[in-house]
Amino acid sequence: MLVQRVQNQLADWFGPEVHRWRHLKTYRIYHALPDQSPPTSNPVYPVNRIRSGVFVCGEHGSLPGIQWALLSGRRTADALKDHLYGYPPIEVKGGAGC
Repeated sequence: MLVQRVQNQLADWFGPEVHRWRHLKTYRIYHALPDQSPPTSNPVYPVNRIRSGVFVCGEHGSLPGIQWALLSGRRTADALKDHLYGYPPIEVKGGAGC
């Protein structure tokens, strides 16, 4: 059952007290993401730097989904940190996530 699987996963994160939590509701959202049939864009694209100190992030330029939005945010935060501390920008040509 889905609820039990979710509780087991949460117990790994938060401990056994999770099993005392009460399930409120499950929402099944069909077609929550657009079609991602191949070919798709490369989710590991260079950080979009508009101009010095201005960056754009989000999965709008990549595959749709929370994991790609988080990856984009992480990579943009790293690029901003590098910008603030004077490191030269690094362009990623492809590869696995961070």
